[in-house]
Amino acid sequence: MSILPLTISGMTKSYGAVRALRGVGLTVGPGECLALVGENGAGKSTLMRILAGEERPDSGVLVFNGRPTAVTSPRHAQELGICLIHQELQLVPPLSVVDNIFLGREETRLGVLKSGRQHKQATRILEELGLRIDVTEPVSSLSIAEQQLVEIAKGLLRNAELVIMDEPTAALAPPEVERLFSVIRVLIKNGKGVIYISHRIDEISEVASRVVVLRDGSVVGELPANVSGREVVKLMVGRDVGEFYPRTRQPPGGTALEVRDLTAPGISDITFDLRYGEILGVGGLVGAGQRELAAAIYGRTRPSSGEIRIHGTSFVSLSPLAAIVHGLTLVPEDRRHEGLNMKASIAENVTLPVVHRHDPWGVLKLRDLAALTGDLMERFRIKANSSAQSITELSGGNQQKVVIARAMITQPAILILLEPTRGVDVGAKFEIYELLNRLTHEGKAVLMISSDLPELLGMSDRIVVLYKGRIVSTLNRAEATREKLTVLATGQRLDAHP
Repeated sequence: MSILPLTISGMTKSYGAVRALRGVGLTVGPGECLALVGENGAGKSTLMRILAGEERPDSGVLVFNGRPTAVTSPRHAQELGICLIHQELQLVPPLSVVDNIFLGREETRLGVLKSGRQHKQATRILEELGLRIDVTEPVSSLSIAEQQLVEIAKGLLRNAELVIMDEPTAALAPPEVERLFSVIRVLIKNGKGVIYISHRIDEISEVASRVVVLRDGSVVGELPANVSGREVVKLMVGRDVGEFYPRTRQPPGGTALEVRDLTAPGISDITFDLRYGEILGVGGLVGAGQRELAAAIYGRTRPSSGEIRIHGTSFVSLSPLAAIVHGLTLVPEDRRHEGLNMKASIAENVTLPVVHRHDPWGVLKLRDLAALTGDLMERFRIKANSSAQSITELSGGNQQKVVIARAMITQPAILILLEPTRGVDVGAKFEIYELLNRLTHEGKAVLMISSDLPELLGMSDRIVVLYKGRIVSTLNRAEATREKLTVLATGQRLDAHP
C-alpha cells in the first residue's frame, strides 16, 4: 500500500505564551522526499512530534492516507505507518544492538523469542546501511555515528509508509551519508514518503525534490531543492549571512601541540603538529580513529607508545586534569551526555571546572556564579534570559556554545573539538565558526574533528585524514577538495584518481 499525499493545514501549537506553530501547512506525496529546514526553535521538531503522536496540536487538520487523522500516541503513529527517527538517540546503552532494534516489538512464537530471526534481520539492515558489526554487542560500545545508524535501522525495519528523519547525517562521514541517501532513494522508489530535516543545506538536493522553510513557527517559503544554499539560508535566518565559512587567516605562530608516533587503542603511529592560531581539521570515515585520537591526547585512554608535547613539555601520557592544567581542553561530541549537566543552570554548567577555586568550603554563591558566567555569555553570544536559566530551555546551538564556554573558562591555549556543530542550526553554526575564528586570532590552537566535509574544507587551515587508525595524508587548504578527502578516507590512493 502506497500512501496518498500527506496534507497538513492550519497547524498551530502553543506552550503558554510561546507560539511554536502558527498555521503551518505542507504536503508530502507518495514517492517524494520533502526537505524541512529552519533554525532551532523554528517549529520543525514540534511539527514532527505532532506527526509522531508525541504532541497534540491546538488546531489544524492532518490528512493521511486520504483520511483526516488525529495521531493520539507514538504507538498509534506506528500503526498508521508513520515513523520518526529522532536526532537525539532513543537507545538503551547496556542492551545489545539487536535488542535495541527490536525493543518493544520482539518477535516470539508460542512465547519463545525468535532470537535467530531477529539477529539476521538486524544484521541485514545494518549491512545495507554500511555498518558491519556484531549485533550482540552492547550499544554503549559503539561510536555516536554507529549508534545513529542503529537508530535509523530501527525505523527502517518498521516498514513505515511515511519516514521522518531528523538530522540523520549529523554524525556520518561522506561515504556513510551516501549509503543513507541510497536507502532514501529506495524508499522513494517504493512509494514511501520521506520528510528529511537537516542543517546541512548542501545535502538536501541529493534526495529531496522540494524544500519547505520554517521561521518562527511559520512557513516562510517553498523552494525547489536545487536552489542555492545561500537563498535557503537567507529565508531561514531572515538575513543574508554572506560568506558562510568566515575563516580569515593569518600566519600561524609556533608549535602548540606535537604528537609523535602515538599508538593507543584504535590508533597507530600518529604524528602531527598543531600551531598557535591554526585550525587543524581531522577527517575520515566513521570509526577511523578520530575519537580515539582525541581520547589519547586528552588522557581518557593511555597510549602504549609515543609522545605528546604541549608547549614543548613532553608527556608519555596525560590525565584529563593534567591536560587542563597544562592548557589543553576538549569539547565532547555528545553535549547532552558528556558535555552538560541537563539538570543544572547555564551558570552551573559554565563554571563547573572552576567552582572549587571560588567555593573551597562547598557553599555555592549564586552571585559569584552569575558574575563568572556573564562575561562568557556575552563573549560567546549565548542567547538566554539570564545565567540562572535551565540548560534544557536553550536551543541546541546555544547549548553547544555553553559547552565551548565551559571549556574556555580554564583559559586553555589548545582546544580539541569533537563535532563542534553537530545538531545545531545554520545560524548557530555561523556563530560558532565566527567564534573559532576569534579564538585563533587570539592565538589559540584548535584541533577540529568533524564528519561535516564542507565544514572541514571551509574552516581548516590543514586537514589530517585518518584511515583505519592511521594518518594517510595531510592536505593544506589550497589542495584539499571534497573528492580528495573522500578518496583518502576510503583508503584509496590519490594518484589512482586523477
